[in-house]
Amino acid sequence: MFISTISCIEEAESIKPYWQNLVSSIDCPNPFFRPELLLSAWRYLSDDKVHLLVIWENHSKTELYGLVPFIHTNTYKRIPAKHFLIWSYKHSYCNVPLIRTGYEKAVMETFQKYLYSNYNVFSTQKQPFDSVFSTHLVQQFDQENKSIKATSIHTRACLNFSAENRMNFESMLSAKSQKKYRAQYRKLSGMGNIEFIKNPTLVNNESVVDDFIDIEYNGWKGENKTALKSGTSDQLFCENGLKKAASNKYLQYYQLTLNDNVIASLLCLKSGDQLYLFKMAYNEEYKKFSPGTLLMLECSRYWESCNEYSFIDSCASSEHPLMNSLWYERRVFNYSHYSLKSIYGKGLIQANKLITKLKTIKYK
Repeated sequence: MFISTISCIEEAESIKPYWQNLVSSIDCPNPFFRPELLLSAWRYLSDDKVHLLVIWENHSKTELYGLVPFIHTNTYKRIPAKHFLIWSYKHSYCNVPLIRTGYEKAVMETFQKYLYSNYNVFSTQKQPFDSVFSTHLVQQFDQENKSIKATSIHTRACLNFSAENRMNFESMLSAKSQKKYRAQYRKLSGMGNIEFIKNPTLVNNESVVDDFIDIEYNGWKGENKTALKSGTSDQLFCENGLKKAASNKYLQYYQLTLNDNVIASLLCLKSGDQLYLFKMAYNEEYKKFSPGTLLMLECSRYWESCNEYSFIDSCASSEHPLMNSLWYERRVFNYSHYSLKSIYGKGLIQANKLITKLKTIKYK
């Protein structure tokens, strides 16, 4: 295999046909690293010097086997060191590199050799434990005992339909919560006709992005200036990347309407039989009825009954009150730092572990 690095968007654009072919070879490719979203994030959201590490079948560069967006720095925790960090952009909730199915071991071995030859420290973030990349990372780094790592663990709510003996999500809700949600739905239905819409068919599929951006901006996120429309770069990312995702049929859209007016909206990214919840927005006029929660309940019931998905990631924070109360299952993510070569690299990781431990003791 042959490795090359790409450091400008124009060159990255030129390999899109090979990139798309790589995506199509993976059962559940990371949607955040598909070309439509990653290139838009690179163009509009990056404050750093982003690179693509691309792993080809051979020097002829006719077939792409692996792709990793990364940032190169000459420091680690402010200490001089060559540091390879898998890039995580603002709206990316999963950072699993793209690796061609069936070639995971060969790609990881090539990737590892490149890291050991060029860097002191390798860092990952937002890596789910259940991904193929994480599995091979453990095999390649941990089992060979060539590196020392420091890891922090994070969890977020999910629906895992492939788990054995799993319980229906509603059966795990408290009686008090179920009573509250039924009362809210009943009061809202007293105002007119409520409809749950799944992937509405529109003349222009890209218009769902504009609709969502407007609803979000008119709510509390707009007031707090955290809405996608509040920042030029965020809006450009959505208008460019999400509309292309819609055109390529992996952006999904769910709505709750009252008398044909949208009161809650949800954008999702589909990846094989997996789904990532990207953004939610609701109409503030109906806040007391919790339309966002009612929409999520409708979606969850639909996903459990449709038998289309094996896994749904909430993309919510570890402390998210709504998702943690609705879904009892959790997906585990790690943020890891690996030493790659020499006593120097190992010393950096050990020092970071010690500093972290001392900070923990100090604030207890």
